[in-house]
Amino acid sequence: TSNPSTWTEQFSFAFKFQSRLIGGGRLYLEGILYASAPEDAANPAFFYDFDANGTVSHVFEDKLVAGIAGIGRAYVFGLRSVLQITDFDIATGAFITSPISLNYGAYNNKCVVDMEGLIAFLGNKRLIPIVIASAPDGTYPTLKEDFDDGIRPWLDELDDDADQTDAALQWDSTQKLLKVKARRNGALETRVYDMQAGVFVGKESRPGFFSAPFNGFTYFG
Repeated sequence: TSNPSTWTEQFSFAFKFQSRLIGGGRLYLEGILYASAPEDAANPAFFYDFDANGTVSHVFEDKLVAGIAGIGRAYVFGLRSVLQITDFDIATGAFITSPISLNYGAYNNKCVVDMEGLIAFLGNKRLIPIVIASAPDGTYPTLKEDFDDGIRPWLDELDDDADQTDAALQWDSTQKLLKVKARRNGALETRVYDMQAGVFVGKESRPGFFSAPFNGFTYFG
């Protein structure tokens, strides 16, 4: 219905929140988060505009690597932090944000996933979901920090953060399985969490194009 503006910078992640397009991870400007102008039925091109018409940006201390819209709020992830966006200021249009964690973050923009309303992220050798429940002060969502206890030894042995550029989370909505991919000893390995059973699959699996069971074992290639 409209043509994007001539704003040509590239984001490494982007998502829609409250009729705005939010993006971040610009090369050399990874700490800046941008929000487009409010979408306007008469001027739909504003949705793609990052230069005027009510656009806003904010500089964060952490290098931003991922973002996702959740239920009633959005989440932005740095290498060592998780922030929530709850709204935009009525007067200025600026982001209204607050930190969820200043200890954990995400490896890259593939390490954040929506498990049907439960946002999970992988980084700093941790796999943690964000639980949409009020903290005692009634303000913030909480982190379920014991979620990854079942694979703590595996997480502890993962390679350094800089080597996790192809780490990823994948959600299988049909089987209710969360696939956790990260590098250990240089190899990309996969662990699986069964959401219905509430447990991590005991055996480690590895990337493959096909697999088949035989005599109680799974073979893959």
